[in-house]
Amino acid sequence: MAWRDSLEQLKAELTQARANRMERLEAYDQEVAAEREELLSRHDSLNVTALVLEMNEVLLDGQGEVETTVEWETGEEEEEPIYDDETADVISTALSWDEGEELEVVVELAMLDEGVSLMVNGVQIRQDRNALERALIDAFREQLQL
Repeated sequence: MAWRDSLEQLKAELTQARANRMERLEAYDQEVAAEREELLSRHDSLNVTALVLEMNEVLLDGQGEVETTVEWETGEEEEEPIYDDETADVISTALSWDEGEELEVVVELAMLDEGVSLMVNGVQIRQDRNALERALIDAFREQLQL
């Protein structure tokens, strides 16, 4: 019966290992959901979409296109990583328009391993509204080479 007892003991260990793995996965899923909620909340609190829409209305008489995209990391390899070799959850709001060529101002709010990152046209900025407003104006000017 030693064989059967060993199998029963191994089965109990397997059951416990599976339960532990499920607990870790559930905790990870809850952590990811909380981080994503924080990212959405930060995007809203900075009024990113409203600022970009206002730029479109005032500067371009509503002739530009504003698009907000939410990209959640899936764990699968992407063809073109958003942030170098890192994978990230990203909320991106872009204003694009035609000035004889396609121009664009893009705000990206991303959850990276080291925390939340706010970038305007690839330049990382402080996460406050004044810094965002200044960066949007600078990015627009840069696009027009003013």
